[in-house]
Amino acid sequence: KQRDIASTMNTNDNNINDNNSILSLMSRYKWLIQLIVCPLICIPLLFGHEYFPGGFTSKMSGTLFTTALMTLFWITECIPIAVTALLPLVTFPLLNVLTASEVSTYYWTDTLFLLFGSF
Repeated sequence: KQRDIASTMNTNDNNINDNNSILSLMSRYKWLIQLIVCPLICIPLLFGHEYFPGGFTSKMSGTLFTTALMTLFWITECIPIAVTALLPLVTFPLLNVLTASEVSTYYWTDTLFLLFGSF
């Protein structure tokens, strides 16, 4: 009986160690998991104009996708917030919301240069 109890305890310990190793692996690569999962969560928003055709355009879907993705990235902080703030420079031209030159004009105004110069 003691051997049976000992073998049962060893298998329970192994299960606990396996669970701890999975959790430690997940916590080690948490940022990578979030970086992959966040866009997957937001992908259905890209197709909103197909499900709600009455006045919901593809540009609105792209803007909603970018906004939701930026929100998730800000909350999880899987990438630096400064990089997250530059996300529309990449996503808007890719999703045909705005051209790259139109987006960049919003980022490089005289007021922003004044603020950058004060630091």
